[in-house]
Amino acid sequence: MLPTPRPTRRFHLAACALAAALLAACGGGGGSDGGSVLPDVQPQPVNPSVPAASYTDASQLALYQQLNTVRLGAGAGAARQDVRLDRSAAKHLDYLRINGVAAGHGEQPGLQGYTGSTPGARVTAAGYAWSIVSEDLAWGTAFTPLQCLDLLLSSVYHLASLMGEQVDMGVAYGPAGGVNGCVFNFGVPLGGAAQLPASGVVKAYPYPGQRAVATTFVPATESPNPMPDVGSRSVGQPVFVSMRALGASDGAGYTVSAFTLRDAAGTAVAARLIANATSGPGVTADPVRQLRAGEVFLVPLSPLAPGSTYTASFSGRNGSVPYAATWQFTTR
Repeated sequence: MLPTPRPTRRFHLAACALAAALLAACGGGGGSDGGSVLPDVQPQPVNPSVPAASYTDASQLALYQQLNTVRLGAGAGAARQDVRLDRSAAKHLDYLRINGVAAGHGEQPGLQGYTGSTPGARVTAAGYAWSIVSEDLAWGTAFTPLQCLDLLLSSVYHLASLMGEQVDMGVAYGPAGGVNGCVFNFGVPLGGAAQLPASGVVKAYPYPGQRAVATTFVPATESPNPMPDVGSRSVGQPVFVSMRALGASDGAGYTVSAFTLRDAAGTAVAARLIANATSGPGVTADPVRQLRAGEVFLVPLSPLAPGSTYTASFSGRNGSVPYAATWQFTTR
């Protein structure tokens, strides 16, 4: 089942930066500084809308609106603007501008622009008390704002993060160490509830009916690298599904029964099925175990054809709860 088209467990995720094709991928990775621990709050249904954002900067507004458009299409729900997360994202972008993008998600005490060693520390310094926090960033030569977001969506770990249960968002874009970069900070406030689709509803990207989908992904440009064995070769746009939903239980186990992608002629696309703590025929273990249980990727082994319509089909289970969907998207 897919969500009707509409324009938990606590986790701390801060995937390492995604570099542009002409840049070396960053080393190291971000992380959590633990944060406060509270009893679990029951997740809420996905947000169909949020209050209008107050951005006066056109680049920030474009990134915020486009990501929410994608999240709504995918069934992840809209995330509201939070000025404290805007502030923490902007300060980290400023740190990268001063000290270089190789710092990725980290910051070193004593260096100019330092506000915290981890994403969690930085959003806390900005005044945001959180139970969930994550950060995604990318950079590239002459990047426009939407090219920056597009690169993050043409990935594995960063795509999973962008489609997460967060309810708040902060955005920054601008020069960063000789290139252009974007930083997203996400959170669920302390004592607040994450947002999840209804039980049995598949969260999916590319989303049903989406057009102008990217054709290519270069795993070597993502850090961590989800497919280190392919070297510098290009593969196809990853197709993402999540069975993490209201009432879902990691303890009940997640199973993939089938996950396929077919081209316009109906021919199956050769692809790799990647998951972590999720069983099923043909599943390849996530090499760095960064995906959460119930998050599944189908990565075509070659770039997709431009201007073509593809049909994705997925079936799986969380315990006794079935998840099934078939949908189409079209490449640019």
